[in-house]
Amino acid sequence: MTAIKEATIYVESTHIKKALITSDSLSALTSLLSPNPSNEISQQIINIIANSKNTIEFMWVPSHTGIKGNEEVDLLANQAISSTKSTVINSLPYKDLSRIINLISNKQLQSQWDRTSDNKLKNIKKTIQKWRSPLNTTRKADIVTTRARIGHTHLTHSFLFNHDEHPTCHQCDLPLTIEHLTLSCTKYNHERSILNFPSNIEEALGETNTDAIFNFFNAIKVSNLL
Repeated sequence: MTAIKEATIYVESTHIKKALITSDSLSALTSLLSPNPSNEISQQIINIIANSKNTIEFMWVPSHTGIKGNEEVDLLANQAISSTKSTVINSLPYKDLSRIINLISNKQLQSQWDRTSDNKLKNIKKTIQKWRSPLNTTRKADIVTTRARIGHTHLTHSFLFNHDEHPTCHQCDLPLTIEHLTLSCTKYNHERSILNFPSNIEEALGETNTDAIFNFFNAIKVSNLL
C-alpha cells in the first residue's frame, strides 16, 4: 500500500499526464474502491487522486513472474535498501506493520520447523499452519487425536516416570508406539480395514483423518489409556 502511495506521489510530482500503476496486492487495490476506507494510506491515495489533474489508473498483476524487467526492478529495490540516498518512509499503518511482522515471524518459524528432526509430530505435520478440528468434535476426541499425533501418551511413555524399560507389544513383540499401533500391529488389522486407514503415518494421523483416528483408538479400546 505504501508503494502505491509513493507511486501516486511520484506521478503528481513529475506531472505525468497518464499513468498506470500496477500492484500484486489485490487487497490494497480493492481498498481504493471504498469511498471511506479504514486504512489511512488508502485514504491518502484517494485524496491524491481526487485532487489530481492527471489520469491515474491501477492494474492488478498476480505476481512479478514473467514480467519484463522484473529482475532489474528487484535489483534496484535491493540496492535501495543499502543506499544512503533512499528516502525513509515512516507512514506505515499498524495493520500493515502487523501483517509484515506476522509474515516474517511465520517464515522464521517454518524455517525452524523444517530443520527440526527426531520429532514425531514433524513426521505428520510439515507446516506450522494451524490444523482445525472438524465441527462438533468433542473435547475427548481432541485430546485423543492430539496425543496420538504428538506420539507421547500414558500408554507408550509412562515407563519414563516409573523408570522401567520401554513397553513392547504383546502381539508382535516390538516396541509399543503410536505408529506401531496405528500402522502395523497385526492385532488391529480388522479395525484398520473397516476404517479404511491409510498405510503411512502422515496420512493416518493427518488433519483430514481426525474422526477416523478417534474411532480407531476407541475401537481398539485404548483411547482412555492415551
